[in-house]
Amino acid sequence: MSIRKLPIAALFVSLLLGPTLVQAQGDEPRKGKEDSPPAKRSGNRDEILKKYDKDGDGKLNAEEKNAYQTDRKEQAKARQAEELKKWDKNGDGKLDADEKKARLEAGRERVKKNREEALLKRFDKNGDGKLDDEEKKAAEEAAKERAKKAEKRKGKAKGEGKGKDKGGEPKQEPEEKTKPI
Repeated sequence: MSIRKLPIAALFVSLLLGPTLVQAQGDEPRKGKEDSPPAKRSGNRDEILKKYDKDGDGKLNAEEKNAYQTDRKEQAKARQAEELKKWDKNGDGKLDADEKKARLEAGRERVKKNREEALLKRFDKNGDGKLDDEEKKAAEEAAKERAKKAEKRKGKAKGEGKGKDKGGEPKQEPEEKTKPI
């Protein structure tokens, strides 16, 4: 791959892996599942089959699968071009350092906003749009509980509690120190 194509390839990968991070905080609302095309949604098997399963056998044969994949690639290219147009302020066809920084900041802001909305939805019991002291305490307790569960999962993944230390190595009893004669 040539160096010239690398920024476009990187943009393409980022579009596929992190579409929620590149959505700028703007006036237009994010598309919901009902507004997005079937290929943008994972797990929408019925709609995919309805559109691409031409022989009606409930599966995609090689030809049908190829048509589906071709459409997905075209949709990805269209999203890539749309994102490039959105963020390429100087119109040179690639993102320079400042444009990449702006894109990243917008993604961070969007993630921050989504987290705040999720916290309010879950813990704002009185519905006033902010967390009072009691609601903050409940949110903090829930965060501590999630951290404990994550630490337990981490320990189990490393083999702790089964005769192994934190690194997953077998526990060794400390050697007894003997006095020289």
